Amino acid sequence: KNNRNGCLICCKVEVSQKGNSREDSSPEEGREETQDENHDDDQQVNIKPPQVDRFMHWYGKKLMQKWVKVGVLVMAAGMFAGLAYSATLLEVYFNFVDVLPSDSYVADFIDAVDNYIETTRAAPFVFFRFENQSDPEIQNAMESYIDQLVQDVDAIEVG
Repeated sequence: KNNRNGCLICCKVEVSQKGNSREDSSPEEGREETQDENHDDDQQVNIKPPQVDRFMHWYGKKLMQKWVKVGVLVMAAGMFAGLAYSATLLEVYFNFVDVLPSDSYVADFIDAVDNYIETTRAAPFVFFRFENQSDPEIQNAMESYIDQLVQDVDAIEVG
């Protein structure tokens, strides 16, 4: 309890002519009290709270009025509606080129692919599964199969 400090926002302090009641007072505290020696024992000195506390007290009283409460709620609803609308306008995309270093050749390659290669709805892919792709006979068979597909591309109708 000896090391306990209290914090008061607003208080009234009684000033006595005898000085500080604590025995361990410093000379500075004694000087402050000697300035108030001409006060009577019954007289009280009001300590004004800080400016911020006075403003918050005034502001709190204003906020408790009904029309201010309604105004705050209307403003909060308006801000919510506006921010919800602006959130719907956000676009999320990922551009792979943004992740690459600035001197990367891959960025130039991706730009060239975007500029010179047309994309279609049907993108043909050929997968060879469960085949020994290291065997030269199978490699020749796969190449001939792909060559036949490329020759027959003109015969395919795109709708």
